[in-house]
Amino acid sequence: IRSMVSRCTVCEAPSRAISVHSQSGEVPDCPNSWSTVWTGYSFVGQTVQGGEGGGHSLSSPGACLENLRTNPVLECDSHGSCFHHERSLNFWLRSIHEAGQFTPPNPLQKLENDVIKNNISRCRVCRKLEPLS
Repeated sequence: IRSMVSRCTVCEAPSRAISVHSQSGEVPDCPNSWSTVWTGYSFVGQTVQGGEGGGHSLSSPGACLENLRTNPVLECDSHGSCFHHERSLNFWLRSIHEAGQFTPPNPLQKLENDVIKNNISRCRVCRKLEPLS
C-alpha cells in the first residue's frame, strides 16, 4: 500500500499554480505565458462515511489528478494506519460532448470502468512563467 499513498512536500515556487479544465476529452492548453506542470483528470471532491468529505476550488492543482482512479482517496491517521472507505463517493467533472450540451443529465447513470476515461473532463496544471530580466 505504501507505493499507492502520495506524500506531501511543501515547496516554494516562483509563481502560483492553477488548474484549467476542458469539460471534454481534450487536454486544455495553459494560458499564454504559463507552462505545463502536469496533465490529468478533473476531480471535484469526495464524501466518506457519515456524510463527511471535502472538495476544493476547480482552479486548485488538487482538482487535476494525474491518474484516474475510481476511488482516489485514502484516509490515514497519525499512527500510520490508512483506511479506504468502501462507501465513499467521488465526484469528477464530466465531459460534455457538443451534441449533448443542452440535454438534461442523467444523474443516476453509473459509468463502467471501460468508459470512464472517455467521460471525465481533462485538465492541465499550469504555472506562470517568470518574466525575463
